[in-house]
Amino acid sequence: MPVTEPAPAPEIPTVPGTPTTNVSAPIPEAPIAHLCLGGETIYLTAKMQNVVLNPDANTLYKLVPTSKLVSLCLSANNDALIYRYGEENSIELESVATADAPFKTYHNQVGRVGEDYFSFTRGNYQYVVVESSGMGNGVSLSVYQGDTKIVDKFSGNTMDEDFYQSYLSIPENLLEVSEPASVRVE
Repeated sequence: MPVTEPAPAPEIPTVPGTPTTNVSAPIPEAPIAHLCLGGETIYLTAKMQNVVLNPDANTLYKLVPTSKLVSLCLSANNDALIYRYGEENSIELESVATADAPFKTYHNQVGRVGEDYFSFTRGNYQYVVVESSGMGNGVSLSVYQGDTKIVDKFSGNTMDEDFYQSYLSIPENLLEVSEPASVRVE
């Protein structure tokens, strides 16, 4: 009877550009749902709600819940910052910042509200995540096609219910400080 070689072990899937992301590692914990994979650390995650501006004469804006999430995850070796958007167990868009291709960032302080902007571009689309702190908590997501805003989402203001921030430090080589003109400040 011939001896057969055992089949090679399947490769562990990895995030492009992050050879240390191991989906068999423990999934990080947070008080709300997130899109980070095993071995990654949650920088922030948020439940995204559609922003409807001026829904009636007496209302400035209204938030409409969706099943979408946005997460920024730090790889196990801190060599990548990963943006993910989608539903729990269904990632629709992923972008990876590395030392060779960092996300753009900008910090804006308006009174007692701090805003940290993270952005990247894909083709004619610019994706902007804004992490607000101080007296204005929450996470915003805007997508621009050229100069036109086509997506406007916000988490809501309640930490550990609408959004979660870990307040970790992101390695500087994963971010490129950008002037406000190239990171949309509204």
